[in-house]
Amino acid sequence: RVMDRFVQKYITVSHAAEAALIDIGVSHTKIEVIYNGLSPSLSKNGNSLKKVRENGWKFGYVGALEERKNPFEFIEWIEKFAETESKGSGAMVYSTDSHTHAWEERLKRYVEKKALPVVFVGTLSRSEMEKFYDSLDFLVVPSLRDPFPTVVLEAMNRGIPVIGRKSDGIPEMIEDGYNGYLYESKSDFVELSKKLSTCNYEQMSKNAVMTVKNRFDIAKKVEKLDRLIEGSCQ
Repeated sequence: RVMDRFVQKYITVSHAAEAALIDIGVSHTKIEVIYNGLSPSLSKNGNSLKKVRENGWKFGYVGALEERKNPFEFIEWIEKFAETESKGSGAMVYSTDSHTHAWEERLKRYVEKKALPVVFVGTLSRSEMEKFYDSLDFLVVPSLRDPFPTVVLEAMNRGIPVIGRKSDGIPEMIEDGYNGYLYESKSDFVELSKKLSTCNYEQMSKNAVMTVKNRFDIAKKVEKLDRLIEGSCQ
């Protein structure tokens, strides 16, 4: 609020972030929503080869091990799917440091106790991340608070649909049933399992790639920033 009188324009990454600024007293007239973006994938047009495997879907988690990212719910996701006909396995990519050690140990103990099919991958390089996304059927984003998780775009750009919690900016990226699925709580797991068993995965994969191309192309972000800067300098 102290800074607000010196600011001509706020640039936010989502309408959820815009709402948060308005809640603390920033005028909506000073806010410009410009989505982050990626260079659309040129290597694939959706994953047409992925089908329900004999052991079920493979789900991935990419993010920090902290409360707002809600990694424990990803483990519960795999546990719930193990109780259904769809089954499923999971793999988790995350940064490893002293701050995440306690979370990591807690999650590993739970997985070991329940004998769940979850692999703790840890940290990967950028080139390794592309291979990781390609190994998945779905990315799961269970975040409680996240204005615009870039991992959603990274997965979609590789033709991987995303299952995300209906919170903060996540619903602005995922269109339910088109490029992934949205859920509100753990009580939705069983219903989602039924949806996955009948989904047209090939089409959803192609839709994910087209989402990045049509809505989240980095060139569009640059164009909007250019217009905004040019207008401010006149």
